[in-house]
Amino acid sequence: MRAALEGKTTEGILFADIEEIRTAAGLKAAVKYLGPLGYAQRIRFDFSFRDNLAEKPEVRGLIDSYSIGPAKMQVMGIEEIFAEKLHALGSRSAPRDLYDVWFLLGKGVKVDSKVLERKFDFYNEKFDAKKAIDNARKSEEEWTRDLQPLLKMLPDYEKVEREVEKGLDLLL
Repeated sequence: MRAALEGKTTEGILFADIEEIRTAAGLKAAVKYLGPLGYAQRIRFDFSFRDNLAEKPEVRGLIDSYSIGPAKMQVMGIEEIFAEKLHALGSRSAPRDLYDVWFLLGKGVKVDSKVLERKFDFYNEKFDAKKAIDNARKSEEEWTRDLQPLLKMLPDYEKVEREVEKGLDLLL
């Protein structure tokens, strides 16, 4: 990433610096850049080196919107990402988890029961749709505060909660 971006300018964007923090579980990186209007910004990345994958990673080409050059990366399949999000929703009550599950359901992503089971086996747990629904209900208070800065259009909490509950009811 450093070789591809640091010090390069494209489309009026100067990629200035890359901060990296290595952890036991992976790498957190922040790419700092100056946009065309001269404001300093950053894009954050989280790379996980955990070995709790339920499926073999997929190799995908990165979208090259800035003419940086072709690159490929190993990523989790969408069904496994969905299983991760369901685990997060069952483990805590963060609004982003509810939003992510709702978003994936809205995109037609289906639960792969084998992937879900293997994902939860890693944590010595079983998926509990009722617990996930209960956690979803606890996230209402922080919904606007946590998500408004991240989304152009914040969806209605009640609508999202209702649609996720309906989607999870199919797993009961």
